[in-house]
Parts: sequence; structure tokens; C-alpha cells
Amino acid sequence: MQKIKTAHNIVFCGSGTGRKASVICCNPIGHLFRQTFFYRAIVLNFSKILSLGLPSPGATNIISPTGRQALAVSSNPKAAPPLRFLSFKTNIMKRAFCKLILSVFFMSSSLHLTAQQTADLKKILGQKYNLVPQHSRDTQYYDMESKLQKHALDGTIQGVDVYHLYLRCVPSTNSSKGDEYTCLKFTIQINNSTPISIPSLTNWKYFFSLGSNTKKDSSIAPLFGIDHSKFEKLTDQNGKNLPLENTFHVYNAFIDFHSMSVFAEKAAKDSGAQDLKYVGDKIIHAASFSQPHEGLGTQVSEDSYFKNGKITLEFKGLGLINKKTCAIMEYDSGESSFYMLTKPMANMEVRTKGSSHYWGDIYKDLSTGWIQKAVMHELVVSETIVPGLNNKINSVIERTIDIKNAVRLNL
Repeated sequence: MQKIKTAHNIVFCGSGTGRKASVICCNPIGHLFRQTFFYRAIVLNFSKILSLGLPSPGATNIISPTGRQALAVSSNPKAAPPLRFLSFKTNIMKRAFCKLILSVFFMSSSLHLTAQQTADLKKILGQKYNLVPQHSRDTQYYDMESKLQKHALDGTIQGVDVYHLYLRCVPSTNSSKGDEYTCLKFTIQINNSTPISIPSLTNWKYFFSLGSNTKKDSSIAPLFGIDHSKFEKLTDQNGKNLPLENTFHVYNAFIDFHSMSVFAEKAAKDSGAQDLKYVGDKIIHAASFSQPHEGLGTQVSEDSYFKNGKITLEFKGLGLINKKTCAIMEYDSGESSFYMLTKPMANMEVRTKGSSHYWGDIYKDLSTGWIQKAVMHELVVSETIVPGLNNKINSVIERTIDIKNAVRLNL
């Protein structure tokens, strides 16, 4: 290092006037340079130059005639040095030399840091994690957007509906009661029209607990404890009755939201998120092949159901959401199916059956235990039989859901 410091103060004697080399060093470069073993090669190259007779710091004359001749820095301007290409008389050559040295500095330092970062990353990704920590007592706010896109059988998009749910969660101090959720606002946008709200759902409160559907009477209890009656005969802000199809999707938005907790939280029995310890771990979730009923009051029969396929859950890695370190879990429903029996009016039954495949990622905070982000993609293919119609109605629906944990909601 002393030789490099010496080389930095080389005095060039091209025209009789001493000029310092225009190599600019800074502390960060010096710091990086000292950290890497590649400096030995640079020291060696500088040592060769110094051996030709360049001056030490403070020197005003060339030490060795051999060095003077080799570097072509003789005070006699008429002399014809044999190695003229080594002359540092011109600024171009000096700049090129400086760039070369700096490039070597950066390259060697980058290689060293990259190796160190790789080692640190392997250590982080290879350690054991707890994906089901105790939830913090902080109030949580969520913004959920569910987009439903209808396709014709030729692939043409026939319409896009958007369901927007704003929720507040106040953690419970009583685990048997469940957390208190408040629907701050719910809006619907049908086929790119102006979004309309549903007044009856504004500030509606309910309690959610995963344990509510693991009890003996879960077959007759509302799914996730969400009261069906709240969604019967919904009206929009203009006082118009909401069509049955849209009513069901409003109700289903709450079900989809809490389904993320089924995957992200500890399973009551069998395998669940608690079994994912290391990045790359993958399990078959306890909810596989489950068949929850999807009745909705008098219009959607209790005989309606959704049957999950072979659900897998994988610990994919780590991410940073809302400045929080999160575990990234990927879920996949496999081949799922459903059956729905609706009664839009007296003495009329509409039967729909089909298949579904949904998948997505959940980003869960490893310190507070709360979901920071969740996404879902679903493809639904169905066939509907309507009394009085000779032909069956076939449909293809693509759904995307985006759930965000927000510090505050823009209502």
C-alpha cells in the first residue's frame, strides 16, 4: 500500500515543470481497495514502474538514467526515447491510465463484495423460520380489489366487473371471540361504469376466527362466521336492487379475503403453514379436497358447494413489503370444482356446475404475523342450465384479486 501511495505522488518532468499525476483517489475507493486481495496485482504493477526510476514523494529529479530513458521523460526535448508510448506527457494517456487503474479497483472490489453478498444471502435463505408468529395487537387496514373478466368462447372479453372492499381489523384480546372486522366501504364497478357503493355494508361489523369452522356444528354454521342474511336483497346507493349474480360476488369477496388466512395461518389439524420451516419447503395443505357449502339465504341453495382440489403450499422465499420482511408463500388449489343451485324466483331453479383453478402468493410479515399483501388468479369454466332454454349457457371467467395492507385507506 505504501508503494501505491508513493505512486500517487509521482512527479512528471516533461517540460521541466513538475506536475503531479492526475489520479484522483477517494476514501470509498481506498476502502474497497483495502478490502480485496486483488491489490497485490496492482502493487506489483506499480512496483515495476517505480523500479524504472520514478521519484518518491517530494523528489524533484529522476533517480535513474535508465528509468529516464525507458519512460521517455528526459529533460532534453530533442532526445528520441525508444519507448515513446510509455510517455505520460499527454493528458490523454494519463486519463487512460487513470481509468484503467480505477476500473481494476472497481472490478476487484465488486467481485469481492459479490462473493460476500452471495455468502450472506445463502445464510439468510438457509436458516429456519417461523411462519406463524403471534399477531401483534395493532389495528390493520386492508384494501382489496377483485376483478372479474368474462370471456366468450372465442376469447373475446365480454365485460369487466370490479369489486372493491375496504376493511379494518381490530385484533381481539379474546381468542374465542375472534378479531373484529369492519367493512368501511364496498363499491362495485360494472363494465367500466361509475363505481357505486352499497350503503348497507358501510361500517358493518363482524367477528372472524379460523376456529369458527372447525367446531362440530361447522356444517350448519356460516362460512368464516359471516352472516348470510346481510347479503340478501342488497341495494346500491341509488336504491336499485343488486342482481343475484353480483350479490353473490359481493359475499364471495369476504370469503376470498379470509381464505388467505386459511393458507397463511396455523392449521387446526394436519399440515399447514406451521410446517414450512425452510425456503423451498412444500406441503399438501389440510384444506385439500374440502367441500364448504356456499348457501346464501333463500336465493342460493345450501346444496351449493365448492370442492377444493389437492392444495399445495410452498415457502418460496423472502420479500420486503411495507418495509417489513415477509415470507412469500405460494398456494395452488389444483383441480377444483363447484355446483350452484340458485332460485331467482319462485318455482324456478338454475343449476350451474363447473371447474376452477386458483393460485397466488401471500406475503406475511415475519415479526407481526399479519398479511401485508396477497394476490390470487383464478380461471373458472362453467355450464348453466336455465329452465325454458334449449341450449346450455357456457362461460369462461378470469378473476384476479389484489389485497394490500395499508397504513391508511383512501375512501
